[in-house]
Amino acid sequence: MAAARARVLACALLAAAVGAPAAQPAAVAAPWARSCSSVDTAGDALAGIDLAGRVLVYTGADGSLASASTLELARANASLILACRRASKCAAVLQSLASRSGTSAALEAEALDLSSAASIRAFASRVTTRHKRIDVLVNSAGSYDTSPTEDGLVGAMQVNLLGPALLTELLLPALRGHGRVVNVAAAAYGTRLAANTTAADLAALCTSVDPRLNRTGGYFALSKFLMVHHAVELARREPTVAAVALAPGVAFRLPDVPNWAKYAVMHFPYPDWVLQQFPAELQKFIKVCSTNEARLRSCPETQEQGAAVIVAAAAWPEVESHSGVYLDFETKQLPDGAPNVYGPWTQSDPTCMPRRPGAMDPRLRSDWYDEMLRLMGSGSSTHHGPGARGADSGRRGGSAHNFVV
Repeated sequence: MAAARARVLACALLAAAVGAPAAQPAAVAAPWARSCSSVDTAGDALAGIDLAGRVLVYTGADGSLASASTLELARANASLILACRRASKCAAVLQSLASRSGTSAALEAEALDLSSAASIRAFASRVTTRHKRIDVLVNSAGSYDTSPTEDGLVGAMQVNLLGPALLTELLLPALRGHGRVVNVAAAAYGTRLAANTTAADLAALCTSVDPRLNRTGGYFALSKFLMVHHAVELARREPTVAAVALAPGVAFRLPDVPNWAKYAVMHFPYPDWVLQQFPAELQKFIKVCSTNEARLRSCPETQEQGAAVIVAAAAWPEVESHSGVYLDFETKQLPDGAPNVYGPWTQSDPTCMPRRPGAMDPRLRSDWYDEMLRLMGSGSSTHHGPGARGADSGRRGGSAHNFVV
């Protein structure tokens, strides 16, 4: 029971870090061909797709959603390079995949510590020595920990954002001409940047911990918001590499029960005195499923369901002609005063479809792309835009959190 409650709390923290939106389908060059429902699993999303001969690098491969994703990717015959902070963790995942998937495709396990620029460079060197061609990079690692890294950066910002940006840059030569980059982000609709924010302002949030952002869990939301815009800028700079970001929703390991039974439990109109007997985390999710996620067929999602949008982004052919999109559920504003847990918004099926993410100034996005690589001790291989403007401009007075509203 304690372990189950801990998993519920972890999901509550993830969802609490996100805020309110007005997400509408994004304009794309051609119609998007398909979608996923919240009841669809990663196996459903990959039905009929054969990934034989394709090489996928998957970071954070020992995570719960990653385990569900990589299992179905292996069953679809993808060759997987599993990257974990500790190689021993990935070795255990690899052994499980080999026995459960029945695949004959190559499976590799590698150590990758995204809190260390040296580890990232060593990983990229090892992988590209063996694989001159990489078809997909899935940036899936995530952390709430804001402790300083060995590179002197805020942990969550380096692991969730800066490290993946450097890894992507180092793997671009193996991706160009055919590959894609998948950024596993979050529905950070409530993260907004002040109009006069500069790249230097964002860099300041990466080099020292801002107390308010740290106290509210805002670092996770900010890092994932910026991961979405890393994919948008990458798509602009790299016309021969498809880039996509996504929000996997709220998903965790659940008992193996039919979806109708879970729906009945989460949507039953409990009297207050009965509801108050439940663990606090369960009370919260019952309210979530009747407010913020009231229109999803599965709330909360299982790990296998949450993984559907990840494997869709990694494998669906239409991604190639829709580079720069953000995949998520349909999200709408709730009326003023409407009950909610995470903010005045509600989501509904389907997901695996392009949505419009929270806005970021295009000039700042370009400057910040270059600044991220500078912070990691690198420079972008294709410089677009005056990145030095953000790096050289002085910060305005006041706490760094004034730039995130």
